[in-house]
Order: sequence, then C-alpha cells, then structure tokens
Amino acid sequence: MPAPIPIRLSRSQRLRLTRVRRKSPSRREVDRATAILALSCGIPVGRAARVLGVTRRTISNWKRRFLRGERLGDRPRSGRPPKATPQVQELLVRRALSDPRDWGYAFVRWTSGRLSEYLARKTQVRLSPKWVRILLRRHGVVWRRTKRTTRNLSDPVSFERARKALRRLKRGCSSRTRGTSCGSATGSASTCSRPPRACIGSAGSPRKSRPPGRTSA
Repeated sequence: MPAPIPIRLSRSQRLRLTRVRRKSPSRREVDRATAILALSCGIPVGRAARVLGVTRRTISNWKRRFLRGERLGDRPRSGRPPKATPQVQELLVRRALSDPRDWGYAFVRWTSGRLSEYLARKTQVRLSPKWVRILLRRHGVVWRRTKRTTRNLSDPVSFERARKALRRLKRGCSSRTRGTSCGSATGSASTCSRPPRACIGSAGSPRKSRPPGRTSA
C-alpha cells in the first residue's frame, strides 16, 4: 500500500484557505478548507473526519481534488440557477444597512417583508422573508424584530396631565385641595377613601334600617 501523499501549502495557498474558512457563505467550502488546513498540519485523515462529521473517504476525495488543482466549491450542477445571485445579495445587504427614508419611504426601519418587496421591484427576483433573514445572517447582519409602540402617537401635554392624575390617585387623593373629607363642601372632585357604609347618614354614622313587619307603637 503506497504511503499517503502529504500536503504542503505555500503562503499564498494557506492565506487563501484561511480566507475561505472565515468568510465563505458555503458550509461545504468551509469544511473542505478546514480539512485541507488540518491535513497540511499533519492531522490524520481519521481524526479530521471525526471532527468534521464526515467519512474518511470524503476527506480523501477532498484531498485528491485539492492536489489536482480543483476548486473547493461545488461542481456545476444541472437545474434551475439560484435566485439570490451575488449581485442580488450585495444589493440586499446595502439596502438593509441604509435608512429607508433616503429612498423615499415613509417608514424608518426595514423588515424582511419590505426588503423582499423592494428586491422584487428592483431586480424582478422575489425572495421569501425567511430567506431574506437567512441571507442577511450569512453576511453578518443581525436581524431583530421591530418593537411595536404608540409612544410617538401620544400627545405630550395629555400624557403629562394623565401622569400627574395617576400620581395623585396613587397617593390616595385625586382632588386639587388636600385635607377634604367625605361630606365636605370644600374642594372639587373630591374622592372619599373610606368604606361606603361609613358615608351613609348625615352625622357620619350608618343608619339602622327598621326590620320589616314591625310598626312603631
């Protein structure tokens, strides 16, 4: 059985593989570049296969393709070409990092649905909102959901007035004049904080109702 051919990388080849391993959006290219770098450092084929979760035969095929000078990417396949071309992805990232108002829109933040509609109008390529989020994540754009709020629609004067009224209610007094009691004529819009039964009667004490069926002598 012939001895395996070692991999010796030049400086330019190592830099190129390191760049592919860090920046390539394809998971297959990243694994292949990692395998070639590991084999060039003397790591056995079996260990590299266990780390990457592939078979030894797969590692050997990647090594053979690299020694023949083939590219690390997938070979051309028959079928429909991908919709998200590099040009479409570049436009997507640029618009996602820009302010929508600079392009004539009334909203201040992009969403995946809005970006999908924008790409459909500009490039005639319609991508689903989920795929838009996946592509942005691949390019390092962290996507967060918009927080719904009505704070910008509230009237500052009315909001401050309601806040002060709520503060007075928390203190137990909603009238402008402090020290007013139940039955007092002073103050406006006074609120009694005592139990309802304590407010019955003119003298401040509850009246006893006469039991039914009895008449006075």
